[in-house]
Amino acid sequence: MSDEHFTRAPPLECRLMSASMEIDDDDEDVIQVAIEVANEAAMPIGGLDIFIQTSDNRKVESDEGISSLGPGLTRKFTFEFPLQSGNWTFMLRSPGVKADLGPYDHNFTHRAEKGRVYNNAIGTGMFTDAFTTDLGDFGNVEERGIIDSSSIKMTSYFGENSAGGATAITVGSAPIDTEQEDAP
Repeated sequence: MSDEHFTRAPPLECRLMSASMEIDDDDEDVIQVAIEVANEAAMPIGGLDIFIQTSDNRKVESDEGISSLGPGLTRKFTFEFPLQSGNWTFMLRSPGVKADLGPYDHNFTHRAEKGRVYNNAIGTGMFTDAFTTDLGDFGNVEERGIIDSSSIKMTSYFGENSAGGATAITVGSAPIDTEQEDAP
């Protein structure tokens, strides 16, 4: 898997911030997970069902209990649950959006690197894509065919002022001016 763990279901983006094995207050092994969800839409998104589904068919709700996200906002959701074997998957459901992140093994650990994440404003997904994903092949694309230099024909153009301030472009060589102007 890559170092970054995120999924995008427009207009929401979900990013795994951390997953770690811990011991809770009852001295039991638990998994602690933190996930950030960003709303890139200009409208709030409501009716969110945010949970972790385990392979043993348990649904783990987030500690925050938030069911809506305002425009341009990012919220952190935390989960704590026991899981001795199997895997878990983060799931987000709403009437118009469905996003899954995972599955991850029960012993998977992760901590996101600290740095700048461009997901805290409306429409940043387009901005981020323009400078990351969409330019991924920039400079690495090979030409599909070889241009035969013998088939290239050079064409001469010349321009001259035309009536009304326009410029007339003509194919060919510029006419040679044979008239000589009188100098004062």
